[in-house]
Amino acid sequence: ARTHESLISQLGERAQGRFSHCLPPWRLGEVPDTALQFGVDAGFQEGQQVPQYAYVLLPLALCFSRFEAVEHQTFQSCYKNKNGFVDFPSMTFHFDKADLEVGPNELFIDFGDHFCIAFLPTNTEGPSVIIGNRWMANYKFMYDLKAQQVSFAREHCKKGM
Repeated sequence: ARTHESLISQLGERAQGRFSHCLPPWRLGEVPDTALQFGVDAGFQEGQQVPQYAYVLLPLALCFSRFEAVEHQTFQSCYKNKNGFVDFPSMTFHFDKADLEVGPNELFIDFGDHFCIAFLPTNTEGPSVIIGNRWMANYKFMYDLKAQQVSFAREHCKKGM
């Protein structure tokens, strides 16, 4: 839920109820910077195909039965990597009118002796998957708060964009 303290609420009409970001990929120990765009600057390139969705409920089922689960201090779904497994799959979120493909480098974090699915547990009851910044790499996301829509399109996101 958006509060009065949120950045978009504080900006009010200057932001015209819209903002966007394009996050470059990142690796452990490296945090890339990006830029937020507001109002008319928050749009997409002309001719770019942009699906929109208002909300989505997704079941998430990933099975790594060949791997032994291990404890990790941050991540919840981690597995022992005994044989140097590196052939990680991608995953596609199927929305009503759009697909969001998350590549293996964004979906998994490889620690060498073990790997984790790159999502954090939530404090909410019931199933919940939040598409975090790592999974948004190389997509431009635009949030239109007035229309209550999120739009996204594949884009090569560079530092400081």
